[in-house]
Amino acid sequence: MKKLILLSLIAVLGFGLNSCSKYEEGPSLSLRTKKARLVNEWVIQSYTVGGQDYTSTLPEDYTLNIKDDETFELTSNGQKELGTWEFFEDKEKLKLTSNGTVGTSMIFTILMLKNDDLKLKSDIVGSETIYTYISK
Repeated sequence: MKKLILLSLIAVLGFGLNSCSKYEEGPSLSLRTKKARLVNEWVIQSYTVGGQDYTSTLPEDYTLNIKDDETFELTSNGQKELGTWEFFEDKEKLKLTSNGTVGTSMIFTILMLKNDDLKLKSDIVGSETIYTYISK
């Protein structure tokens, strides 16, 4: 009887963990907080717009450094853009706000947030744009 209860409990937990993923592409379970997984120096792996691959159009130094103090640094062609970041909509979205004179904000849906992988989606002028990063 105890074995049956234990097996039932394992089955229920296993099913529950597989069906409750916060992000479309996982992970289902992580021991690190979302903030701890996001804080990293990210290197672009791929960049697509409307399903077309535009990765080769980005400079080799294109990196996104998400810092623990809720600031970010985007490097592209040797230029650095600084700003702040925040989670919202129950940590399913990420908002990056530039410190520039205009204070432009970009909103991304988080598709995947793992220790070494980050995938963000935005809709710019009606085109789905996907940024896939790996940890540096």
